[in-house]
Amino acid sequence: MLDSALMAKQKLRERDESFKPFSGKTMAMIFTKPSMRTRVSFETGFYRLGGHAIYLDPNSIQLGSREPTEDIARVLSRYNDIIMARLFDHQVRHCAPFFLHHALSAVAFSHSPGRRNPFHRILSISQSIPPCR
Repeated sequence: MLDSALMAKQKLRERDESFKPFSGKTMAMIFTKPSMRTRVSFETGFYRLGGHAIYLDPNSIQLGSREPTEDIARVLSRYNDIIMARLFDHQVRHCAPFFLHHALSAVAFSHSPGRRNPFHRILSISQSIPPCR
């Protein structure tokens, strides 16, 4: 998995336009906890990897008020390949069981060093260790 991540990182750094692992895929981005940086990074990154991101702001989705949360999660899961959610803690606990497949919590990808994604930390450490000879 680390080798794949390193290869992807290298292809992106080289601006390899043929590298489109998410070609033909869609990602629904649910925001009840708005963040310009999170939105821009996910939307731009997914586009550069060949996919299409759909931004759903708090007013358009109205999680749990207009329609039951379970219905929203199931419908979004049926129509999208990936769900990215930037939700408040109580909303995450309520939604998670109803997503049918890949769901990412955008809160875990915070720029704060104490809250970084564990996979990101492992990749960073692996790159800083000199190769064995």
